Amino acid sequence: MAAQLEVEIVLAPSDRGGLTHAITGGEWRTVLGIGGEHWSARLLFQHEITPGEKCHAQVEFLFPEATEHFPAGAEFTVWHGGVVGGGRVITVAA
Repeated sequence: MAAQLEVEIVLAPSDRGGLTHAITGGEWRTVLGIGGEHWSARLLFQHEITPGEKCHAQVEFLFPEATEHFPAGAEFTVWHGGVVGGGRVITVAA
């Protein structure tokens, strides 16, 4: 499956309800929320992401129709057992 979005995400620091550990392995399965809708996604990234850090990632949705809800510039939440961060869509794949 090809990436459908390029995004910038910011994980909340651990002391503000974020994850308590870094995300390693270049891939993370999570849920992105926008407009009251939540979509299963796989984030692909180049390096370890630590709580409190901002990074760029590619997004693959489990359901491709999710892309319609994420136009360029849109802001969304990152959910993993609760909101653990947020992000912004940079580009949408054609």
